[in-house]
Amino acid sequence: MKNKHQKFIERFRFNRIIRFMMVILIISANLATTQAQNALKKDKMDINMSNITVQQLVDNLGKNFNYSFFIVDEQVGEIVVSVDLKNATINQILDKAFQGKAIVYTIRDKSITISAKKSLKAEKNDQKTITGVITDETGDPIIGASILVEGESKGTISDVNGKFSLITDPDKSLRISYIGYEPKVVEVNNQSILKISLIESAKKLDEVVVVGYGIQKKRDVTGSVTSVTGETLQQVAGQANVADQLQGRVAGLDISTTGNAPGAVGQIRLRGERSFATSSGSADATNAPLFVVDGVPFINGSLNDINSNDILSVEVLKDASATAIYGSRASGGVILITTKRGKSGRTIVSFNSTSGASNAIGQYDVMNAKQYVAFKQATIDGNSTAPGTTAYPITVAEQNGINNGTNTNWMGLILRPGFVTDNQLRVSGGNENTQFAISGGYRDEKSVEYGQNFSRGSLLFSLDHSISKVFKVGITSNNSLSNTENAGDWIATASYLSPLLSPYNEDGSINLRPAVGTLGQLTDLNPLTLRDQNIQAINRRIATNNVVYGEANIIDGLKYRLNASLSFNQSQGNKYNPVNTLVNTNTTQDQSTAAISNSENYVWTI
Repeated sequence: MKNKHQKFIERFRFNRIIRFMMVILIISANLATTQAQNALKKDKMDINMSNITVQQLVDNLGKNFNYSFFIVDEQVGEIVVSVDLKNATINQILDKAFQGKAIVYTIRDKSITISAKKSLKAEKNDQKTITGVITDETGDPIIGASILVEGESKGTISDVNGKFSLITDPDKSLRISYIGYEPKVVEVNNQSILKISLIESAKKLDEVVVVGYGIQKKRDVTGSVTSVTGETLQQVAGQANVADQLQGRVAGLDISTTGNAPGAVGQIRLRGERSFATSSGSADATNAPLFVVDGVPFINGSLNDINSNDILSVEVLKDASATAIYGSRASGGVILITTKRGKSGRTIVSFNSTSGASNAIGQYDVMNAKQYVAFKQATIDGNSTAPGTTAYPITVAEQNGINNGTNTNWMGLILRPGFVTDNQLRVSGGNENTQFAISGGYRDEKSVEYGQNFSRGSLLFSLDHSISKVFKVGITSNNSLSNTENAGDWIATASYLSPLLSPYNEDGSINLRPAVGTLGQLTDLNPLTLRDQNIQAINRRIATNNVVYGEANIIDGLKYRLNASLSFNQSQGNKYNPVNTLVNTNTTQDQSTAAISNSENYVWTI
């Protein structure tokens, strides 16, 4: 046992000796490296450097001479110098570089200290302490305002009393900024005390997106809000409703086109489909976002009731905090629409008009006459059950088409050049106490497909009146009359017809049932029948949305607002489907169909 203990002690001592020797070797190697590096450094060097700072100069000299450099004054390190010498010592280089500059240097052993002459220090000592206070237009202090010296990174912020203190040159300028206010530049001009007032900026406040019941400056702040201004919406001018203008503008807002008819709103989702539904109507009721127009929920309304030219801004609330204001109705998100109002100042009259033409981007890629004949022949050649035959041979009418060189594009008979015109006249103005705005618009859109049209007339009126410094009242009335014609989408049906068939008879009349001899000879009617002027599929909608508000400014920062709204809309449908048309394939007059529908909705909200 004793021998084992002695062996352990000897092994421990041996390990300690080995470690000590390794430390000595590492230190010796570092010393040797340092000495070698110092030996490589020169006593003289060639140098050619132009328009460099003193700091850059000493960094370069430190790599070539065995000296340590110390710059006492920060300003000295930023002075620009130039030097061009051959085989020069450190003294010669520094003398040449600092010639004519307010810089001195001292050498002690292997250290060089660089500092400013007294004149430069005196210039620095001319800086003075500037104090001041930042207030708003009412004289209240602004906390956290940014004060920066123009052209420098030096700055500070105002304290809880709006006060600040800053050391700078008396000939400098200060830039003061604060979110929601216009930035301001102030000349010091040897002043020691400054009193600076910032002016509120409506434009900056719009950048800070806060939302609530229609008052833009007092909206509830949420974690996920997107704001789109009216100017941005008008970059996609000529659209029937705001949904078309919002496409691709808001992250997370999905707008799917559900039809190609003019005036179609489409499906709008902010958080996807959260529940199943048996129809698109019930899906919209449970999954669509809540629309709020001028601070009041827009219930039973259509986006086509709102002229997009009258919209000032749109805010999209995407996160769950929107339910804190609007309740469970906001489970699908909230879209706030604020319409334009009058401003104090001179009366402004404006007229905007846009017009445009449209065409179908493309058509279904169907077979032409030559391809169709080849297809028919392929059914014969590939029939292994009854070689040389087919259950669907070329008909007599198709054979006549082959003989006559017929090649009909049936889809082209449904399509036409589209046209849209949108016009608006607006008058606004007022004074400090009363502001008004009234605008009227008319839109007429003809689709690229026969049987689809949309027209709308709109009238918006707003009035705001300040009874006193405390009380304010106002009214907004948004009215529209629209007509939507939609006989259906028949493009796919037209693509079924053979290109070998002619749309016209020999006498020039319409070939009502061109598919003679085929399975569809009774049901596949000529697409030209969609142009029948007797076809009616019109929905007339009258909508009015009226909001009256009263507002009391109780104290600064606390307002009470009462909104009362009354909305009414009436939709009347008129439909008539004459026989021998795409919309009614029957043949006798007594089989024509007609339908009338009417619905009315009243909604009042306080």
